[in-house]
Amino acid sequence: FKSSLLTEAPIANQRQLGESVNLTIRVADLENSDKNGSTSRIDGNNYEIVLNETYVNSATDLSIARTMIHEIIHANLLYKFDRQEGEYSSILQLFRETGNPSENYLQHQYIADQLVPTIASNLYEWSRRASMYVDYSYCEKMAWAGLIGVPEYEYHPDKYTMENINMNEKLNNNEAKGRNYN
Repeated sequence: FKSSLLTEAPIANQRQLGESVNLTIRVADLENSDKNGSTSRIDGNNYEIVLNETYVNSATDLSIARTMIHEIIHANLLYKFDRQEGEYSSILQLFRETGNPSENYLQHQYIADQLVPTIASNLYEWSRRASMYVDYSYCEKMAWAGLIGVPEYEYHPDKYTMENINMNEKLNNNEAKGRNYN
């Protein structure tokens, strides 16, 4: 796993976290082996992204970049929630409308509603800089990964195509278009 993957990707809203925020990124075994990554608030201004070691060891760079974008958005939303800023008012409105108490679900709902095009654009730009031959449509389908359970995903007309693309990239099989430095 190359650390440059974390520093070279043009990641959506990364700079909005602020200068006083400590974001730790590490690779470790996750209890839920199906998860690619997890983001949490540690304490104060300390947030942590943990990428699943099994995932990192098998996935393509394109898949890992997509997961990093997704997890940094979670960190950004957690930070804004702690300060009751910006986008989080939209997420709280979703809570009132849906009655769903899961913070993770509400964040995923917000990502589906507002950020899929931003994730796709950032991933596409990163893939171009990394000399990968994927088009915007491919990156857009990848941008939906991790949003399982959200109605926009579940009823999306390309749901099964999106699942196949993301699984291929996660497994780094012969159908994957991202490349792996391993």
